[in-house]
Amino acid sequence: MGDSMMSDTAVADTRRLNSKPQDLTDAYGPPSNFLEIDIFNPQTVGVGRARFTTYEVRMRTNLPIFKLKESCVRRRYSDFEWLKNELERDSKVRPHFLCGTLGGGDPSVLRGHKKDHSL
Repeated sequence: MGDSMMSDTAVADTRRLNSKPQDLTDAYGPPSNFLEIDIFNPQTVGVGRARFTTYEVRMRTNLPIFKLKESCVRRRYSDFEWLKNELERDSKVRPHFLCGTLGGGDPSVLRGHKKDHSL
């Protein structure tokens, strides 16, 4: 009887879980785990060669690996260059997140960064 009970338990443990078919609401609904990063509110400070732009970076997540569920910091453009280089270092994929309106809608700011930093 002990062996029979053990084998019934083993069979029950290895059966597939019954799951319902996924519908469009499930497929396109919010993910159970998320990591959102927004970059906004550029501020250019300094004059001439000492001029630089900083950006507000907001992070929201429910991933347990993060101690904070939300945080907001201000970072310089050069910090994004560092991140781009780190992402490219061991990857064949080139991140394009440095393209666009990092200059807060002022194309001359981004053109200047691209010219100065060869992005």
